[in-house]
Amino acid sequence: MQERKTGVLISSRDIELPKEDKNSKCEFAAFIDDKAKKQDCMRRDLADWIGIDSERFRKIVNKSNPTKKRDCIIACGFALRLNSGETCDALFMYNFPRLDDGLKREEYISTLLDEQASKKVLFRSLEDVNSRLRTMGFPELDVIAHRRGRKAVNPINPPQRYRIDGVCIDSCLAEHVFDNRLSSLATEYSPDQFRVFAKIRLTDVWMCKSYEIIAEPDGHYSRIDYPIESHECLHSYTSLEETGDMRALYESAQGYAQRELAKKALVLKDTRNYRDRISACVIKNSLHIFTETYNYDMPELQEYFLLDYADGEFQFSVSEESRFMELYLSPDDYEKYYGVASQRGEVSFSSEEELEKSITLCANWVEQAIKRERLHSFRKMKKRIVELAERLNRDIFILNPALLADNDVDLFEQYGVSRGEPTSLQEDDLYKGFALGLRTLEEIEEFREKYGSLDVSGLC
Repeated sequence: MQERKTGVLISSRDIELPKEDKNSKCEFAAFIDDKAKKQDCMRRDLADWIGIDSERFRKIVNKSNPTKKRDCIIACGFALRLNSGETCDALFMYNFPRLDDGLKREEYISTLLDEQASKKVLFRSLEDVNSRLRTMGFPELDVIAHRRGRKAVNPINPPQRYRIDGVCIDSCLAEHVFDNRLSSLATEYSPDQFRVFAKIRLTDVWMCKSYEIIAEPDGHYSRIDYPIESHECLHSYTSLEETGDMRALYESAQGYAQRELAKKALVLKDTRNYRDRISACVIKNSLHIFTETYNYDMPELQEYFLLDYADGEFQFSVSEESRFMELYLSPDDYEKYYGVASQRGEVSFSSEEELEKSITLCANWVEQAIKRERLHSFRKMKKRIVELAERLNRDIFILNPALLADNDVDLFEQYGVSRGEPTSLQEDDLYKGFALGLRTLEEIEEFREKYGSLDVSGLC
């Protein structure tokens, strides 16, 4: 028999297998207990939340008497405040299908899970979740297996006042995205360039009226009464408390909008969606120019290259995940959209010489090929950074001053001062500071003091 060639080994990792121990927990039970520990609760607390006997719940979790109800595992996700991805993992461990966003009920369940996981709402019992499902016209979570011949007893609910006629989600891009005159590095990849509206069309079956309620992710709410006969048919609210008996509907609409915005933000997070990209910003009074690309020449390695220049030094990083947005967004904005930044699988080099030295230390030609590709990418990316540095604040801006005129905002008003008011900064200083994305007079003065000037072109 001809021996099969194994090919060239490019990576290797060990997978930890569960030990065969009669006393060891099943994977699902270990997952549930780990999540419960993080929430500082016990299994009986989860059973109480779901509304089933604690002994029955113990057998469900341990799989000694597994449940046939997929909704029961979904209810566990709500009880543990898991997001939709973690709940899908729990379903998979229990040999159930994951949540399918192609099904309207399951898409809405995912929305509710993510809404609670991001601490925008807290469901104190299964009835809270079922109430939201009923409001949108979906079946409740059915967590109890019923004996053959007996049907589930649904709670008696009063007739719903509002009938849902349709749900629509509109996503809009800011106009400046399409206008090259207004292009700015600070807005090119910002999730704030999206505006998402979730609209629910309703009929008030008691009063025979029609409405459209609208919610945005950040808490802007409005309502249109049909037919539109005057301005009194248009209503806006600044909080859910103002929406009256429509509150649950507004909460559902906002959940849809937040989930849609999160999907848009995920596209921006991954540089593979752009092949490569470059930007600049001021971080802690240091001007950073950075670029990232995916290793398309060796995609099997699944690695990203990030080169960051600041204060005369280059930092080249190799990582398993795209890290461009960690530099692009402020820490608060990054956490808002993506959570805590991960440093998983990162390798760093501080100079071209260090990369060259790493090639000489390789044990074989395969490692050498990988390191040579990194060196080649470093040189290409360094060239791009130097080119951007030459053009910065000439025809490329971190924040384009043309945005001021387009939004009818005075430059002095932007910084909270009046024209003619005594200040150490001239109008040209404010102009250059705005172009660098500096938000306050103090930031402009600190930057000028550090670098000796606000002219940054050719700084690299």
